[in-house]
Amino acid sequence: MAEERFEKRLVTETTKLDKRITEEASKLDKRITEETSKLDKRITEETSNLKEEINKIDKRIESVKTELIKWMFIFWVGQIGTILAILFAFFKK
Repeated sequence: MAEERFEKRLVTETTKLDKRITEEASKLDKRITEETSKLDKRITEETSNLKEEINKIDKRIESVKTELIKWMFIFWVGQIGTILAILFAFFKK
């Protein structure tokens, strides 16, 4: 009789424990899904922000390269003019 009550109580408690474990696992799964979704959204936003910053840097680099080429051209013209002036002065004498 005592053994039957013990077994019955053991089965009842085991069933309650299984149910609680299932509920907690379900809550945990839901929480993991929510947090993963939040993290995915945040990563997407950060990636978008990084792309915008990279585009700004690319435009700035392009501007600097253009300015550098312009000044290099001016320098080359000045150098050619100086060399021609020296050559004219040398050959005139």
